[in-house]
Amino acid sequence: MIVDRSKIRRARMVAIDRQVRSDMRTADLVLAVVGVALLGGLCLLGLVNWVGEAQGLASMRVPAATEVL
Repeated sequence: MIVDRSKIRRARMVAIDRQVRSDMRTADLVLAVVGVALLGGLCLLGLVNWVGEAQGLASMRVPAATEVL
């Protein structure tokens, strides 16, 4: 008996697709969106901190002359 491997492959892909879609829940999607939003916020806070540090270093006063005791 000859088995058509393309039909077997399609049947497996359909079965896997059904499993993936049935396991997908709204809670998973919400958690993914919240996680991405929190990660983006953390990156923005890090960027603001980094820019603030760079501006702080650039605005430091350097004494023109030093006193010798």
